[in-house]
Amino acid sequence: FAGSGQLVAPAAVNPWGGTAFSVSAWVNPSSYSSWTGIAYKEAYTTNGFRFGFMGNYLSVWTSQSGGTVNVGYPVTIGPGVWLHAAFTYSSGVWTLYLNGVAVGSGTGTYIAPTGGLNIGGGDGIDFSGDIAQVAVLNYALTASQVQSLYIAGTSATPNATVAWTAPASNRGSAISLYTATSSPGGFTCTSTTTNCVVAGLTNGTAYT
Repeated sequence: FAGSGQLVAPAAVNPWGGTAFSVSAWVNPSSYSSWTGIAYKEAYTTNGFRFGFMGNYLSVWTSQSGGTVNVGYPVTIGPGVWLHAAFTYSSGVWTLYLNGVAVGSGTGTYIAPTGGLNIGGGDGIDFSGDIAQVAVLNYALTASQVQSLYIAGTSATPNATVAWTAPASNRGSAISLYTATSSPGGFTCTSTTTNCVVAGLTNGTAYT
């Protein structure tokens, strides 16, 4: 998908009608707007789901499709950078992933749709940018499987594994997520542990 129109996964391939499924994709937003779709299937206010960006929030939700789910996470990196985005659904639980790390989860009602899945938007909400390596699966990926997809996708470009030591004190507030940012370039990775993989680097450039 290269920024216009939409692709449609055929209705015969319909894991989104079951009790568990996953969607994974590499995305390169050229801009963030009120709503741009990575993948969605819905009859508005009746059934289905949306997966994409609401402004700069990576989101999956059913709250405009007859359900009550709304899971989002703010993307702090600017447009024009490839990101790995994914979500899983299993037995009422939705988990959102960014660059191989779970960044949010939620529960709520979901009314399964029928028919094909729109990739890249449609109905006036086309994704602004590029989408590649879309995977739609009839089961919920594990956290390690999502991380493996992310690492596999970064192997074609220079990347670096960075690690750090957790602070001696969190001042009474538990640390739920770390973000590492390269200089120059501003490339980021996130992790719930004390290491992650920064992708998109350039050979021959020194980074800190």
